[in-house]
Amino acid sequence: MPSMLRCLACLLLILQALPAVAKPPPKRPAPATVVLEAEDEEPPAPPPAAARPATPPPPPPPQEVEPEEDEAEAGSSQSAGIECVPAISEIEVRRPLPFSCAVTKKGIDQVELRYKAPGHKKWTKVRFKRTGQEFSGEIPCTALTHIGVLQLSIVGMDANDKQLGRIGGVNIQVVSASNQPPPALPGKEPPMRCYDASDCPAELKGSPACPGTKATPGARTWGASCEKTSQCQQGLACMSGSCDKPPKCDSSSECTSGECVNGACSFPDPEEIASRLGPPKFNWIGLHVGWDLALGKSGTGVCGNKTADGKDHYDCYSGSDPYKGVANDYYAGTTGGGIVPATIRVMASFDRWFGRVGAGARVGFAFNGTPKDFNPIHLEARVAYALRAEPMTKRFRPYLGIAAGMGRDDAATKTTIVDSPVEATAAACQTKTPDQLAAGDTAGAVSKKLDAYRTGSAVFFGPTIGAVYALANDSGIQLNLNFMLPDGVFQPSLGYVLGL
Repeated sequence: MPSMLRCLACLLLILQALPAVAKPPPKRPAPATVVLEAEDEEPPAPPPAAARPATPPPPPPPQEVEPEEDEAEAGSSQSAGIECVPAISEIEVRRPLPFSCAVTKKGIDQVELRYKAPGHKKWTKVRFKRTGQEFSGEIPCTALTHIGVLQLSIVGMDANDKQLGRIGGVNIQVVSASNQPPPALPGKEPPMRCYDASDCPAELKGSPACPGTKATPGARTWGASCEKTSQCQQGLACMSGSCDKPPKCDSSSECTSGECVNGACSFPDPEEIASRLGPPKFNWIGLHVGWDLALGKSGTGVCGNKTADGKDHYDCYSGSDPYKGVANDYYAGTTGGGIVPATIRVMASFDRWFGRVGAGARVGFAFNGTPKDFNPIHLEARVAYALRAEPMTKRFRPYLGIAAGMGRDDAATKTTIVDSPVEATAAACQTKTPDQLAAGDTAGAVSKKLDAYRTGSAVFFGPTIGAVYALANDSGIQLNLNFMLPDGVFQPSLGYVLGL
């Protein structure tokens, strides 16, 4: 009985212990990171800084700005010290944009406008004009020819260009048409809008109203606006800013700011007045130096007596003495072609002009001719026609003409001959062939250098061309070119002329 009781007590203990052994341990929840990832939830907040260090945020990306103009993108603001008008939001194309700025901050000595117009890649700087404490300037109409955004800033600086005040980040729309009034300074009319080049009226071409155009001479009719007389039609003059018929007159005193010409007041352009040389002169004297340039001709046997060149066309000299020897028939001297310097001339001139026609004469002496029997006298008559109307009132006076006269031109060429200096062997040397001379059968032959002069004609004629550049109404520099026939000689000359 006691043993049975002990067995029952043991069984109860076992039964009490079995549930604790068979019961599985409680399931642990999954880590939070896994659950948020699966459910696409926000990750939990990071642990406190003491638990782990925070990762620094990445640096912001670099910003691109306009070179030297980053202040224009910094946002619209007006710093103390500068106040500018007008304040607008849009403007029509081809319309100037004026500005007037008042400076209230001490130290600002200069104001600069910086702008980038539509259609332009670069910024433009405009330094304002100062009047007391006011500064003014404008963006010209020629800069605002495209539709888009005009970016600008206005900067106030000291004398050392240090920035002290600024109006920045201003954007103005440039439009084809606007309902807003044109921008203008206080108490002033808006600047005139530019015309498109294709729409510019003829009377405004060449004026600031039509940039990129040129004035059409004589195109403006009676009553049209003008700046100078050359813009008006023939018979009209620019008076008080418009083309009008000039009044009649007897003297220049009757023409205010003008002159009396042919019984009517004339109002010459400033360019015409500046180009005037004074009262025209029609009688001219001058002093000239010319150098003949002969067209060289090939010659053979020029120092001998066997060829036509030697007999009729050339004279040979040894220094200043005529050559009197007997040259070898095969080595009697040759000359080549090309331009050969010839005689030099010094001449005095007189010319009389009758409108565009001139007549004159030149007298002088020639040098560098043959040492003997050379006639140095130069006599020339000439007629010329000016290529410009009223040539005596112009600074540059080109002309064409004809000249004729007396004047010999001699051209010298160096040549080599072979002869015998011994009279007894001269005749034998003359007939020696090149082979005999090469073999040593020379009969006393020697080589000599001579000057072969080609004698020119005693008279000449031919065309002439030239020009006078007037230094004043009574003096000038003259360049002239004669072509002297029949020898075919170019004779350029340079001279100084005086009007009488």
